[in-house]
Amino acid sequence: GNKPHSVFAEDANNDGSIDIITANYNDNTVSILLGNNFQLNTPSLDMISPNPDINGDINLNWSDISGINNYLVYRSEKYIFSTIGLIPIAVVNESNYHDIIYINDQYYYVIVAINSTAISSISNCESVVVSIPLSTPILESILPEISHDGKVNLNWNDILGARTYYIFRSNTTITNQEEASLIAQSTNSNYTDINIVNGVYYYAIIAGDLSTNSSISNYVEVTVDVRSNIAISGYLFFNILLAFLVLVFSIIVKVKYSSKLKNFHT
Repeated sequence: GNKPHSVFAEDANNDGSIDIITANYNDNTVSILLGNNFQLNTPSLDMISPNPDINGDINLNWSDISGINNYLVYRSEKYIFSTIGLIPIAVVNESNYHDIIYINDQYYYVIVAINSTAISSISNCESVVVSIPLSTPILESILPEISHDGKVNLNWNDILGARTYYIFRSNTTITNQEEASLIAQSTNSNYTDINIVNGVYYYAIIAGDLSTNSSISNYVEVTVDVRSNIAISGYLFFNILLAFLVLVFSIIVKVKYSSKLKNFHT
């Protein structure tokens, strides 16, 4: 068209301010309006409360800036010194925002005010620790109830937000983790315990993330009896051996009897 086209650009002169570039297609010229010449006032972000947050509902509030069209809300898992390379999680026209977090971690926020011709510097950076209690895993019954190969397959439900699962085993019933030994960790909701000596065992699971652990799951029981297969094989071997000995004995008797008959007729 005949009108010049204006775009926002990232810090054209490396002074920490966002600048506006205007391209004029009529005379093929480019003009740069430095951000520090028209910059909006910088929003002041309130401290986030409660902190830590145990439900993942993050309420952000900041100072009103006159002459703005919108506010850009930025979030990161690292301290925010600059918004370069970051994508806003929201664009709002009021000085507050409700963020929802599902994964426990520490989160950092800043706010930037904008209108059609100007953009502010980033606000102060505020952080919050999200520590949502993890649900308790439910451990499924072990099948088969008697393991004849020394393997025990464990399965439980996925827990939202869990990054790892701790597997506990004991020779007695488990009501807390102090009563059992931690035998493994898994990032999946299943685990196979192997090379177990014969006996009765009890298992339980705890879900965990970077900041908290769940309560311990229900416990399940299994019996490991690898020798039962060996006993069956031994029993079969004994029967085969006995049958072989009976056969050999019967042949020997028959041969001796035949020999006696021959000598008698002679």
